[in-house]
Amino acid sequence: MSASSRTGGLPANLQGIWNQNLKPAWHSGYTTNINVEMNYWLAEPANLSECHQPLFDWLRNLATVRKKNAQPAIAAKRGWIAYSTNNPMAGNSTWGIHRPGSAWLTQHLWTHYEFTGDREFLKTRAYPALKELFEYWEDFLVEGPDGKLITPAGWSPEHGPVKKDGKIVIVEGDRTPQPGASHDQQIVWDLFTNYIEASEALGIDAAYRAHVSAMRDKLLGPKIGKWGQLQEWMEDVDDPKDTHRHISHLFALHPGRQIHPTLTPDLAKAAIVSLEARGDGGNYRGGVYPNLFDGHPPFQIDGNFGATAGMTEMFLQSHVRKEGLYLIDILPALSDAWKNGSVTGLRARGGFNVDFTWRDGKACEAVITSTMGGKAWIRFNGTTRPLTLAPGGRQVIR
Repeated sequence: MSASSRTGGLPANLQGIWNQNLKPAWHSGYTTNINVEMNYWLAEPANLSECHQPLFDWLRNLATVRKKNAQPAIAAKRGWIAYSTNNPMAGNSTWGIHRPGSAWLTQHLWTHYEFTGDREFLKTRAYPALKELFEYWEDFLVEGPDGKLITPAGWSPEHGPVKKDGKIVIVEGDRTPQPGASHDQQIVWDLFTNYIEASEALGIDAAYRAHVSAMRDKLLGPKIGKWGQLQEWMEDVDDPKDTHRHISHLFALHPGRQIHPTLTPDLAKAAIVSLEARGDGGNYRGGVYPNLFDGHPPFQIDGNFGATAGMTEMFLQSHVRKEGLYLIDILPALSDAWKNGSVTGLRARGGFNVDFTWRDGKACEAVITSTMGGKAWIRFNGTTRPLTLAPGGRQVIR
């Protein structure tokens, strides 16, 4: 990340900067239906916030180009959307309109604020972007049969249900528009929630915030299907034998926050059912190459970035709020294979840096420092306690 995403340059693409071909796979481009976002899941929790900046600059350029020069298929009255594949200059192929991709990319702006507390960035960069994308979805959503708001033409990258010989089968690469697809619905919920919290943080647009909140409450939410799975589509057509590499309908679990084991236990259980059915193969059956690059042929660096981001989530999480404050959860999902160890330099939301050690799967000691001062909750070996630190303050927890 430090090598392939530096201030003033381009963000890390599908190969990072490690490509030896004149005609690289996928043009060494930026794919918005997960890859470029996955590249940057680790930036804030791994304390590499400055490496996030090239993505923000590219995103601003992409938005500018798409609003000024959108092809008819992706033109919008308000806001903007893009195709799945884009180049450094914000040009695009015409493969796969990924309608919620702009909302997903904009999640990174809100995440940056959560970790840094940069109010100027929130006011001038994140908030306007969130608002204009809400306006796009306000125009695009329709009312479904049960009165819920749904996207009329969704997609679950990168496959879909097709009727064949009277039966529904899931076909690789199919992009037939599907109303109410879970992937789209979950990203829209995330966008609306991020807007609401950004408005609250800035103390502005209370009436408009209430309007957004009312629309969010009408969105079709995640559904549990007939075999206990989290449904990938609005209709209950998931195949329990489907082992497709993408799990697009689990956006709400990560990097979204609509599903969480302590807040929505039934939906979390359904997500586990879906994960167990899909299996562990995915894109990465080959593991990693001798140099530790991701073994997806040809090389894609989002596997490395995604794996690192997954490790940070095993060590430290700060997605949930308790009484309005971030809950910093130490070792929420430690692997049994890592009974003893230590981590330094991770960051939690609210601008807290966290170092800690553990032995026999239990945390021994944590050192929390604050970059900007503030309050939070700390969950440490099953016990939750309050934390208050001044800017630059430090506290040791045992």
